[in-house]
Parts: sequence; C-alpha cells; structure tokens
Amino acid sequence: MPTNRADTIPLNREEPPDNETRFLRGKPNEELESFIREDSPILVRGPIRIPNNILGAMFRVFRVYEGRAVVVLANGRIHEVLHAGGYHALSFPMTKRIDVYSVNMRERTLDIETKDEFTLFYATPTGEKLPVKVDLDMAVTYQVANPERVAVEVDRPVTMLYDAVLESIRSIVSSYGKYHDFLSGGNGGYMVLQQLQSRGVEDNLGLRVTNVQITRLAGAEELDQMFLGGFIKEQTAIVDAKAEAIKQRNQLALDLERAVNNRDIARLTELTPQYVLQHHPELYPQLFGDRSQTDALRMQSLMEIFKLNPALGSAGDNSFQEALQYMLTGTVPTPPPHSSPHSSPHSSPRPSLGLSSALARLQEEVRILQASGLGNNVTLRDDNGVYYVRINLQNDQGETLNMYFMCSPKYPHEPPTMFLEYNGQETPFRPDVLMNWSPSTSSLRDLVNAVIEAYS
Repeated sequence: MPTNRADTIPLNREEPPDNETRFLRGKPNEELESFIREDSPILVRGPIRIPNNILGAMFRVFRVYEGRAVVVLANGRIHEVLHAGGYHALSFPMTKRIDVYSVNMRERTLDIETKDEFTLFYATPTGEKLPVKVDLDMAVTYQVANPERVAVEVDRPVTMLYDAVLESIRSIVSSYGKYHDFLSGGNGGYMVLQQLQSRGVEDNLGLRVTNVQITRLAGAEELDQMFLGGFIKEQTAIVDAKAEAIKQRNQLALDLERAVNNRDIARLTELTPQYVLQHHPELYPQLFGDRSQTDALRMQSLMEIFKLNPALGSAGDNSFQEALQYMLTGTVPTPPPHSSPHSSPHSSPRPSLGLSSALARLQEEVRILQASGLGNNVTLRDDNGVYYVRINLQNDQGETLNMYFMCSPKYPHEPPTMFLEYNGQETPFRPDVLMNWSPSTSSLRDLVNAVIEAYS
C-alpha cells in the first residue's frame, strides 16, 4: 500500500564529496565551522577528515553551536563527542587519523503518510463493529539521544524509526484497533508512543520519541455522516417528545387550575382520566377500563383532584368537605358557635345535624328510589361522613344516563351536589328542584324524576 517511506531515505545522512582534500584548501577553520553548523534537514553529515599535524593544528580553532554535536573518530574508533563550545585541534590525538560527523540534535518531526495501509474497526451506535480501510497520517516528534549510535552504528535511523512506527500501529490494529481511538481527541497517538517505547527505540536507534500525533484519518466519512445524521434525528425526536410531554403536563395543570377557579364540574370530570393517567397510571385500567363497573371509582377520582389541588386550601378550615363545598357552590358553611365564659347565659348553640340524621335520611330516600323501580341501579356509599348516591340507567336502545349526588353531613339542610352523564358525556343540566331546594319538601326522588322526565 502507498506510503511516503521513500521520502525518509535522504533525511538520514549526507557524505560530502572529496573528504580527503576538503580542508587542505582555503581557510580550514572557517570551512570546518561551516560544515558543522550548516542548517540542513539531514540528520547526520560526514564523515570528513581533518589533517592532523602539529603545524596545522597549532592554528586550528573551531566552534560547535547549539543544536549540533560532533562525533570524533580517531583511527576509525569513537574518540569523543563534542557539544556546544569552542575547541582547539591540538586536543585531538596527534599522528592519528581524525574523522568527524556533524549530528543534528534539534527536536524534529517525522511526517508519516499512509493510504489504505491499516484496517480499523468502526463501532456503530448499535454496538456492531465494521472493518474499515483507512488513510492514516501522523506526526512523530523525535530527537537524537545518542549521537554516537546515530552517526556510526545505525545506517538509516530516520527510516528505521518510520518502520518502527508502522509496525507499532500494526501491532495495535491486530489486537482490535478502534476507529474512534484514532480520531481527534482519541488515544491512538498515545498507544503508538507506548508501543515505540516498549520496543526500545531509544536504545536501538539512538532516537528518543517524545510525541505521536494523528494528523489525518480518512475512510469512514460515509459511515460518520450516516450514523451522525441518524443520531441527530433520534436526539431531535427525543427532545421534541420531552418538550411535548412538558407542554401537555403544563397545559393539564393550567386546565385544572382554571376548572377549580371557575368551579367547572364538567371540565374537571373531563380532565379526571388525564389526571389519573399521569399521576396514578396503575389505577387507570381499573378506573376507566369498564365504565359500567367503575362509575363510583370515577367519582372518587374526581374527589381526589379536590384533595390534592392546593388551590382548595383557601376554603374554610382546609377540611375536604368544606373545601369541596366551597369549590362547588362558592359558599363556606358556618361552624356552630362554641360556648365560652364570656357568652350570655341565655344564649344557646344552634342545633346541628349529626352524621346519623343525614345518613338515615339518605338511606330512607334510597329505599324509596329502589322501591319505585330503580332497584339495584341505586347505590349509597359513605366516605368519612360524605355520602355519594349513584344511579345508572339504560334504555332499550343502549343509551345511558348516570346521575351522581354528593351530600354533606348537613343534608337535607344543604342541597346535594349533582352532575350528570348522558351517553358518557358530561351535561350541565340543573333541574328547578335543585335550584329551589327546600329541606322540608325536596328530596333525591324529586331530582331523579326531573332528570328522567327531561331525558325521556
């Protein structure tokens, strides 16, 4: 597969021509310094031979500049390494052949470019792993750590470093290389650096690798676009669904508040299924699954709205019965006065009706309704002193008429609260008997007869 490995070969070393006579002409000191300090991308330059005799060396002084090192060979063996500073040729062993190498000690970058060289695994949002041929480019930062080994013992250190990087990547890929590890922000570069260090690149090549950066990764653009587009659509749908749920919840709360403030029984009854579905979903099938069997429970769920809604707290002493009566009628029952040491001895408390009197009256009226032909269609339930009467009727055509009455403990001195359902729909019908209620002459039977007559 195509790589730019061939571009690294000229970067290894340069051997100047005519190294035997280079410094026998002109000013050898200046030429030696020029050779050492020459700014070149080549890692190693040399060797060059320095004429070494007493007369010539007496006047030969040269400098080694920062970013360079000079490896000195005496009779073909490494004699010393010269770092930045000034030196005299008399420091070299006399009568020995002196050769020098100039080594670039600066921190450098090796650019690696590959095309379809590696196969990485692309992880999809569903967890599937797809093999993908990729183009992978890297920038490897390195520096000479051992100038003697680079100059004398390793022939092509830069090219060998290039090969070591590619072998490290192959080792990573063979043990399942993830595509996303080599993206920007991934740990692919760090894994390559760890591989190079474990391979002993510094000891073997004399080069210290300090950083590996992934500069380009290509080959899975279509997969990225496809899955990113699907992810964005999915996230958009989730956000839209959450926004719609919040909107519906807030609208339901607003509708409930308005219905409570306006004492709109029809609207409250209409909102009851939504309220139960949202706050008590486990009860929804029981309450609304079979209407012929759950009308009483539906009435109770409506009462739960009044109990839970804080807007009812302004009614009376916050008791459920008084709050409910306030919401339905707009009036608050006046509690009976209590005797005190400062009251008149001739004053007497207003007679109050106990629970037994209201319940006894309702039981008698229910028996009358049952005896009049309604039978088991009439039921009475006592809920902590609040009484509920339910009447379910159905004609031959399947039409239904359901009547619900709620009576306080002061019934019949306080009229019952009534609401109707005709074929399952709330109706605002209010008979004259209810509007002109009289404790002595009015009864539930009168209300039922008025409703039946109106809907017959």
